[in-house]
Amino acid sequence: MGLRKPHSKTRLGCSQCKQRRVKCDQTHPHCRNCSKRGFQCSFLALAPSSQLSSLAPNPAPNQVVAAPGVSFEVHKFRLTPSKPSFPSETSQTVDQRIIEDRKKEPLDHLHKDLLCHYETNTSLTLAFDEPSRKVWQVELPKLAVQHPYLMSGLQSITCLHLSESDKENKRGWTNRAITHMNRALSSYRDELQNITQENIELLFGFSSFVVVFMFKIANDDIEETLASIPHSKTGTCDIDNIVRSIIKGIRCVRGSVVILKQGWEWLNESIMSPLITKDWWPKNPVPATELAREEDRRLARLERLWAGLGRDHEEYSGVLSHALARLREAFVLASHLLNSPMNKDEDVVAGRLTDWGAIYFWPVRVQPDFVKFMEERQTEALVLLAHYAILPGRIEEIWWVGNFGRNIIFAAALALGKDKWHLIDWPVQALRFDLSAVPVVNL
Repeated sequence: MGLRKPHSKTRLGCSQCKQRRVKCDQTHPHCRNCSKRGFQCSFLALAPSSQLSSLAPNPAPNQVVAAPGVSFEVHKFRLTPSKPSFPSETSQTVDQRIIEDRKKEPLDHLHKDLLCHYETNTSLTLAFDEPSRKVWQVELPKLAVQHPYLMSGLQSITCLHLSESDKENKRGWTNRAITHMNRALSSYRDELQNITQENIELLFGFSSFVVVFMFKIANDDIEETLASIPHSKTGTCDIDNIVRSIIKGIRCVRGSVVILKQGWEWLNESIMSPLITKDWWPKNPVPATELAREEDRRLARLERLWAGLGRDHEEYSGVLSHALARLREAFVLASHLLNSPMNKDEDVVAGRLTDWGAIYFWPVRVQPDFVKFMEERQTEALVLLAHYAILPGRIEEIWWVGNFGRNIIFAAALALGKDKWHLIDWPVQALRFDLSAVPVVNL
C-alpha cells in the first residue's frame, strides 16, 4: 500500500493562493483555484502569453510593442512566512561591515552593501568571458543606480548568492531576495508594455537577472519537494510540482528572448552587446572532437522513438524532430566551448563550459508545442529533456545552476517510470546519477 502523499512546499505558487493559504497547483497560465473563483492569477514566471492583451498606446516611431498575439505575464513570487535571520559576526561569507550595519539598519538601507557584494563577488559568477563580466560587474550597476527596479533585481540575485554561501541563514537571505524581486516586478511589467530604444537595456538587463533568479529559486523548490519524498521503495510523490518547476525555468528563458528579438538591433549597438554577440561561437559548427561526434550519434538515434508513429502523428513527430535537431546543435556548440578536452572516462566535469549562456541555446529554440508536450509528460519529450540535462550538468558548480541537470534527471525518471529508465541511460551515466535514489511512486 502506498504511503501518504507528503505535503510539498513551493515558492512557485501564485500570490492569490498564497494569500488564501491554499495549495496552488501551478497550472499555467491560470491555476485551477483562481480559475474556479474568477481571480486574476499571478504565477511565478515571465513568459509570453497569447491570452493577455496589450494595453500599450500606439508606439512612437522609435518604439516597438509586443507582437500581435504576444504579451507578457509578470508574476509575483511567494515569500515564505518566516522572519529573515541575519548572519552572525563569525560568518566568513559576508563582509564584516555589512554585518555591523545590518544590526542597526532596516532592509531598505542595505542596498549599498548589497551593491558592493554584487560588484566584488556575485557579478563574477554570472559569466566566464571578460567582455560579458564587464557588463555584469560595471555597466549593469551603473544603470541600476539610476533605475530602482533594476537595482531591486540586482539586490535580489545578490541575496540569493549569499543564501548559497551562508547556509545557516539561507531562509532569511532567500526571503529577502524574493522581497526585492517582488518590489521590482510592477515597474518591469509597466516597462514591458512599451519597449523602446531608451529602455531596452534596462529590460534586457532585468530579464537576465530574472533568469538567474528563476533557475535558483526553481532549483531550491525542486530540492525541497524531493526532500519530502519518503525514503522507501514505493510511495507517492508530487511529480507535477517537480516538472512544473523545471518548465517554469525554461519558460522564463524563452520569455527573455522575446525581449531580445524585439530589440536585437538596439541591444547589439548598446553596452549589452557582449551578452548577445558571441563572436567566438562557431559558424555552421560540426562536432569538435571524436567524443562530440559520438554524442551526436547517440542523440541522432533518439529519433527512433517516434519514427514509426505513422501519419496520424506527423505533427507530433515533427515537433519532436525539430527539438532533437536543436538539441544536437546545442551539443555541437558546447563541444566548441569547453575549456579543456573531455575523454571517454570523463563525460561531465563541472565548470568546463566557457560560455555558460550555451545552456540557454536549446530552451529558446524549441517550439511552443514541445514545451506543452513536456508539461503533459509525454515520454519522448521527457527523454529529450533528460538528454538536455547533460548541458547544465557541465556547469553544476555554478551556484545558480547547481543541481538543475540532476534534478531534471530525477524528474524525468519519476515521470517515465522504472520500465522506461533504459531510455535515459546516457544522461544518467553522464551525470553519474544514482537511479536507486528514485522511488517507484504511485502515480
